[in-house]
Amino acid sequence: MLLNKNKTSKIYNMNKIYKMAQRNPQKLARICESTYKNNILKVASKIAKQINKRNIILLAGPSGSGKTTSSHIIVEELERRGIPAIVVSMDNFFIHRKDTPVFEDGSKDYDNITSVNIELFKKSMDNLIANKFSMMPIFDFVTGVRQDDAYSIEITSPNTAIIVEGIHAFNPLCMSEEMRGKCEKVYVCVNSDFQTESGLITRETLRFCRRMIRDFHHRASSVEDTEILWRHVRDAEEQFIVPFKNTADFIIDTTHAYEPLLYKDELLKIAKVDENALKYLNFYLSDVEYSKKNIGENALVWEFLTADDEDNNQN
Repeated sequence: MLLNKNKTSKIYNMNKIYKMAQRNPQKLARICESTYKNNILKVASKIAKQINKRNIILLAGPSGSGKTTSSHIIVEELERRGIPAIVVSMDNFFIHRKDTPVFEDGSKDYDNITSVNIELFKKSMDNLIANKFSMMPIFDFVTGVRQDDAYSIEITSPNTAIIVEGIHAFNPLCMSEEMRGKCEKVYVCVNSDFQTESGLITRETLRFCRRMIRDFHHRASSVEDTEILWRHVRDAEEQFIVPFKNTADFIIDTTHAYEPLLYKDELLKIAKVDENALKYLNFYLSDVEYSKKNIGENALVWEFLTADDEDNNQN
C-alpha cells in the first residue's frame, strides 16, 4: 500500500483472508506481492521524474520493516528506466562494537544514533556527490569491527540515483552539506493491523514476529533474547525514528495479508526448540494451512524467513 502520510492505516479482516487462502493460496500470495511491488513501482516512477533535481533517495524505516528488499526493488526499477542506481547502507558506518553505547543492563544500544559514525558518513557522502567518487567502509557483524576504505564507489553517469538505506536515514544529524536540497525520502513500515475473532494482531506484533523468526534462524537468538532487545528497539524508534516519519515524501506499507497464516507454522517450528514462542500463537491459530511454497521466490517476507529442507523438497 502506498500511503498518503495523512491517511489512516488499514485493518485486514482475517476471516476474509482465511477464505481466500483456502480457495486459492497461490492467488492470495500473488495479490499481496503484486500490491506491494506496484506501490514500489509508483515510488520509483515519481523518483525518476525528479532525478534531475533530487537524485538522493533516503530510505528509512523501523526494524523489521523490509528496508533492504524495498531498496533493491527501487534500484531495479530505476535501472529499468535507464537510471543508474547505487545503494549506500548506513549499517556499514556503525562504530566498532566495543565502543557502542550500552543500556543500564549492560546490553548494547545498537539503534542509538551515536552508534553511527556520523562524521564518516557525511564525509563519504560529500566526496561521492562532489567528486563522483568515494571510499566506503564495511562493518563486519560477526567481529563487530568496521573496516574503513574497504571498497570504492564511482559515479560515471549523470543523474545516478544514490539510495541511502538505514534506520537513521532521515535524521537531520546525518544530512551533509552536499546532500541538502537533493533528497527524496521514502519511509517503509508495517502499517496495517489484522482483526481476528480472538482480537487484534497489531502491526507491532507482526513486526516483532518478523524479527523473532529472522533472528532465530539467522542470528541464533532465543525468543527471550529478541524480547529483551525488542524493548530497547522500540524505545529507540520513538526517540530516533518516529519523530522524522512525517518528513517523508512517500510512505510504503510493507504488510502482506498472508503473513499471519505464514508465520503460524514458523512459530510452531520455533516452539519445538523454544517454548516461549507459544505465547505468540494465540492470535495465529486457525485451521488454515499456508506453506512457504505458496509465496514468490522474490517476496519481501523472505527477508525474514529461511527455506528449510521440507520446503526445498516440495518445490
